Amino acid sequence: DLHVRSRRQRQMCIRDSGTIGQSFTACSDGKLASVSVQAGNASSGFNYVIAQIFSGDGFGGTLLATTAQVHVKANRTTTWSLSSYNIQVIEGQKYTARFLTQSGTPMMAYGTGANSAIDYYSRGRIHGAAQSHNDMFFSAVIETLSDPVQSPEDDAIAVTRDTEVKLSFSRNMEAVSGNITINNTTDATSQTVDVTTLTIDGTEVLMPLSTPLEGGKDFEIIIPSGALSATNGISFPGYASGDWTFSTSTSPFAVLNTTSAN
Repeated sequence: DLHVRSRRQRQMCIRDSGTIGQSFTACSDGKLASVSVQAGNASSGFNYVIAQIFSGDGFGGTLLATTAQVHVKANRTTTWSLSSYNIQVIEGQKYTARFLTQSGTPMMAYGTGANSAIDYYSRGRIHGAAQSHNDMFFSAVIETLSDPVQSPEDDAIAVTRDTEVKLSFSRNMEAVSGNITINNTTDATSQTVDVTTLTIDGTEVLMPLSTPLEGGKDFEIIIPSGALSATNGISFPGYASGDWTFSTSTSPFAVLNTTSAN
């Protein structure tokens, strides 16, 4: 979750189809679930406002979503749900929430830090009103996927050749599109797996191999960003080269130790 709060509260009015906004920097990869702002104490009447989300800092980027209008009440936090728009945000990149009045004259809370010359939230700013050092009383919620459990584990050694290559997620998953690459870095060979051929059972993603893993070799698995997704729309960021590596044992299968009965 990302939150922008300032200590010295002021209010600004959005009137006559006016528009203001707040830019912010995504703190993680994931799906933008909602944005919220706090109204001031002078809001009155039937104040209805829609929210728009843009890529970048300001209103000049790509328009990613326009919500239905929401009733803004005085001295309350108002939230615009964005889950149905499947907005995938990238850590470190900026986005802007824009608020447009449909009726009424809602007042939005904003302010600065104790020292107005210091930018209270340096990774974004208010747009359409006040000074650049001001920020709205604003928050954004980003839904993320927990790191999956890998099999084999990253950097595992002496992995038996019959070990299943799979990922275990915290949410139900589905294939989107793209190819997974399994590189034999010892021999500089590779095989690809179309994500549509994966065996997916809820949270478990199993990779069928066209060629069994060779023994005594080093491997890495590369998964493109967005090739897999949770069923609720949260995209899996994938693995780049070097993110998931392991080496195999020279033994072809797991060894079962037995003892004879006397």
